Formats: sequence, structure tokens, C-alpha cells
Amino acid sequence: LKHANGDIIFFSDQDDYWLSNKIEKYMSVFEDNKEIAYIFSDLKVADENLNDLGKSLYSPKTAELAHNYEKTPLAAFKDIISVKVFVNGATSAFRREFLSLICPVPVTTMLHDGWTAALISAVAKVKFLSEKYSLYRQHRDNVIGYRGYSFLRRLKNAAKENKQRKIDELNCLRLLLKRLNELNITHKQESTSFLMNKIEILERHIKLYETNKASRAFSLIYDLTAGNYNVYFQKMKSFCTDLAAMLTN
Repeated sequence: LKHANGDIIFFSDQDDYWLSNKIEKYMSVFEDNKEIAYIFSDLKVADENLNDLGKSLYSPKTAELAHNYEKTPLAAFKDIISVKVFVNGATSAFRREFLSLICPVPVTTMLHDGWTAALISAVAKVKFLSEKYSLYRQHRDNVIGYRGYSFLRRLKNAAKENKQRKIDELNCLRLLLKRLNELNITHKQESTSFLMNKIEILERHIKLYETNKASRAFSLIYDLTAGNYNVYFQKMKSFCTDLAAMLTN
């Protein structure tokens, strides 16, 4: 990132394929609106030979959420922190002036693209483009790859959730909070407050592993009825995943 010498930096750290109009479109958006600091878009899911599989990275519901980011302050930040949306690095570009906020990039569960999107969206405007400017190449060596929107798959993976995964997420959010507090950035109070609230909830959830399963279930149900899962997590998806994990670990 520090070696990039342009005013706009594109992530190109993968083997996905850019369509010929991608850079031109992104640059026109940045030039037309100086307040836009970060752009990401949908993409086409393709096989290893770049054959279009007819799938989008973002579900219609997620895309609808993302369309509000430009006009709703901190909407992108809150959705990234609550994991309601995943910002794909292969589709991302941002203004060079935010490098001092981003770097150095720590190794966390959020990965470099999530880290970058979270920090910039905490202090500046983000824009989502529903048009597809890249082919998301799927093959046997994908680091992450396309996972689809299956709720059943999420529940099957709930058993993999454990105390350490919560601790990893907590440590990542603490690093984000520390970085925001270290720099003299305006308009960050609401974002830091949101972070601190989720950190407090995660700390409570981690302590639940020291209690009996009835207490765990009661505490999670409290967070659900209090609206915490709606605000700081993926609503019922996160609640069901946490409940299944708490009762099986």
C-alpha cells in the first residue's frame, strides 16, 4: 500500500479478473464526488476458467443495505462491524489520504480489506456500486471463496464457533478502537461509541463460557430481546449461531 503512488489505490491482491471498464467507472465516481472516500461493488462469481456461474457476491437484501451507505452516515461502518455486509477487497478502491489511518495493517480475523473498509467508513463516506466490474474466480485454492447465503450452512458451522473465535473478534475490535483513538480524526465519536458497545457485549459473551448452559441461553435471549442482536450482529442468524455454539461447547 505504501508503495502505491496514485491518488486512488485499488486492491489487486488476488487472481480475480477485472472487466475493462472497472477503473474508468471508479475514477469517474471519485472525480464527481470528492466526499466519497471508499468504493466497493458487486461482482460476478465465475469458475476457474472465468465462466460466469450466474451468481452475485451480494444478495439482493445486502445490496439494498449497501445502497444507503453514501447518504447515511456510519451505515457502512455499523454494517461492517456487525458483519451484516462483507466488503470484498477485489472490488475495493480508496483515496490515498487515508493510508495513515490504515497502516500498519495488523493480522486479524477481519483481514486487510475488512480492516481498511471499517476504518475509512468510520470517518468518511463509502459508496456501493451494484454493477459488476470483476469476475470472482472460484477454484480449489481460494483463501475464502464464494459461500452463498445458506442459513442451514451457518447453523452447521455453529459447532465450530467457540470461545477463541469470540476472543479473536474482540481483539480485532479493540485494535480498531485503539487506531481510531490514536489519530486526530473528526466525526469519530459515534463510531467509537458503537465499537465500545459491541466490545462490551463480546466481553460478556466470552465470560458466558464459564457459566452453565442455562445461564448462557438466558443471557443470549436477553441480548435478543434487548435488540442487541439487531444492532450489533446479524440479527437472528447470529443469535441462532451463538445459541447453538453455547449449547454444544
